[in-house]
Amino acid sequence: MSFNVNRSDSVMRIYVGLFWFYSHPPTTLLAEVAEHVQKGVDKVVAATPALGGVFREGTPVRVEYTADSKVPVTSIEVPYTYTEMERDGFNQEKYPQLFDHVPNITPEIEGLPVFRVWVFGLSCGGVVVATATHHILGDAMAASDIATSIGRACVDSEYEPPAMWSSREQQGEVLRASLKGDEVVDDSYIKHLRQIVPNSGSTLQTQGRVGSYQLALRAESLRRLKELAVLGGKDGDEVCSTNDMVVALFWRAHTRALISHGSTSGFTYTGGPKDLRRALGITNHLGNLVVLCPVFATKSFVLDHGLVPVARLIRKHTQNGSAAGLLQFIKFMESGAPDILSTLGATDSPSTAFSNMARMPLRQVDFGLGELGTVQLRSFCTAYIIHALDDGAGGFLANICLPASMMAAFANDEEFMSYAEQVY
Repeated sequence: MSFNVNRSDSVMRIYVGLFWFYSHPPTTLLAEVAEHVQKGVDKVVAATPALGGVFREGTPVRVEYTADSKVPVTSIEVPYTYTEMERDGFNQEKYPQLFDHVPNITPEIEGLPVFRVWVFGLSCGGVVVATATHHILGDAMAASDIATSIGRACVDSEYEPPAMWSSREQQGEVLRASLKGDEVVDDSYIKHLRQIVPNSGSTLQTQGRVGSYQLALRAESLRRLKELAVLGGKDGDEVCSTNDMVVALFWRAHTRALISHGSTSGFTYTGGPKDLRRALGITNHLGNLVVLCPVFATKSFVLDHGLVPVARLIRKHTQNGSAAGLLQFIKFMESGAPDILSTLGATDSPSTAFSNMARMPLRQVDFGLGELGTVQLRSFCTAYIIHALDDGAGGFLANICLPASMMAAFANDEEFMSYAEQVY
């Protein structure tokens, strides 16, 4: 069996890799842990056999699978202890024998599995469960849902996992049915948004290899940002969310870093994935209904007006999560605003994207392996994309990939570091 998963020319060719760390599992025998997790995996894949399929390159990209597809759980022993990894902030570059087994960027996808699972045995007796969901078929929310179902199937023998979405075409029909009026939307609107926002700034004078870093905004910092949003709110205005304030904080630091590295564009822009499933009420999904929603402004506005006005701009552009709102955004971009399309197309300033995965219940996933230590995300080797994860204490961890000199600019940004700390 097979089905189409993407019609467009450009797809996200990455795995969403997630890791759940347990320092004191009920058994230290890795074979027993693997067997335990395999039971849950088998039940979920039986409900959605496309998870056991492989990709076939082409336009469109396709998934091939059979009704009895399987996903084997791979067991690997690694020479690390939970304590030493925790001490180093679970630095992915320091512990390659664990993290490097889970791929991230995958330019070639022919024959790649849609979904993979590992269990790693630590030398201290701890274990790590890792999953990798390919982004062509499902995003981080899909990865979270799949892991949640696997966990429930591991601990509850009576649990019957739901069949998840297996066809992007099905989702497209739901998306089109959600629109009001006579508007018709197809895959071209996603292409259009991607064309508006370029992905790199080759003229910037950055130095050093691109590396993966992790920043932390703890609960106290988030509380201070929320208080600032409340105090800075205008009468009648909706108070900016903490998420809006955090995106504004990253955007301002990113813009200052771009200027220090030679960017001459008059515009700067940020954005984040807008999850259309929330607007459409879709649950038990597999495919990806997330669209980039860019926010642009002049550099002088972003840097001269303070955090709260910038956060209000972000709120204005992102508060409408419906497909109709995205159509309105496209129309605005095409409405004759002073040469905005060519200005953005010619800019040397790459966009920065912020994905708040802290809203996903990753820490609530229960594989039945004792008390959870931490959840980590496999860093993507793609610059300027920031992924936030729940730190388990009311704050979050932000994975970011940047050239060394750009990361140095972040680390030396006075406003940014008054709220953030560098983990590694």
